[in-house]
Amino acid sequence: MNASEVKNRAEDIVRDAQDVRAKTRDLVVDVLRSGGDAVGRFPQAVERILAGAHAGVDRVAKERQADVLRDVVDGLTEGLAKGAEAVKLTVEEAQTRGQQFASDEIKGTISDMRTLEQLLVDRIGGMIKSGVSLTATQASDLISHTKRASQGMQPAISSAIEAAEANPLKLAKDTASVAAGVSRRAVGSLFQAVGGVLDGVGDAISGKPDSKKD
Repeated sequence: MNASEVKNRAEDIVRDAQDVRAKTRDLVVDVLRSGGDAVGRFPQAVERILAGAHAGVDRVAKERQADVLRDVVDGLTEGLAKGAEAVKLTVEEAQTRGQQFASDEIKGTISDMRTLEQLLVDRIGGMIKSGVSLTATQASDLISHTKRASQGMQPAISSAIEAAEANPLKLAKDTASVAAGVSRRAVGSLFQAVGGVLDGVGDAISGKPDSKKD
């Protein structure tokens, strides 16, 4: 999905103001499993979806805008947490099979995940400052809610980071042990494999049986 497609879909979700949380969560998942470079995928989901939400919220009745934006935040954090869980499962499976993703892809994804909590808070704050029609109380409550929601996704993100950090470290150890006959096989794109997990078709590395979507 390109930037315009994501923004337009997010804008439509907010304008419709129905099932915003679930639809936003699903949009995050779609962004994470779409084609393109892995590095930047997590922050792109935040940036592009919030850009669309900002464009669409003015079309929502004023008395509903705060609630709709809260639902956007909840959908974003749920989707990001789900993506982080998929990263964790993917790299753990690669490790058990003696496989290795590209180091720059792993390191870039780790760096991206570390930025998410503050990025989401900053972007919501920027949206409020740019003139979203909220009262001072509503704006303060939205910021507080965003901080809580962002903190709530941290366990999933921390677990994914821990698992991802082990992947290149194991490769480094194995590279140093080539003389002992230890070797690892390179695999494809990290997010190609993550996309398989998010699609609910089983782990893209191991070929496990299909799993049902939430």
